[in-house]
Amino acid sequence: MLKKFTFFLLGLSVLLLLFAALVGPEELALFLGSEDTVQAPQNTSASQWCADMENKPNKQWQEGDFQRFAEECL
Repeated sequence: MLKKFTFFLLGLSVLLLLFAALVGPEELALFLGSEDTVQAPQNTSASQWCADMENKPNKQWQEGDFQRFAEECL
């Protein structure tokens, strides 16, 4: 019984790792239905991007957003 449970958990772990390797953050956000997040395009002008980020809640910022905001907007 314990051996079967161990193999089941091992198989589940392998499937989870495969899923994580094949699915990117954008696909995962679409799958989970979090379409309300605001993603600023990287090719916009710095002033427009700064204005967009000021309106975006801080909880939705990612690490790269904080660094870029500090470099371009402050």
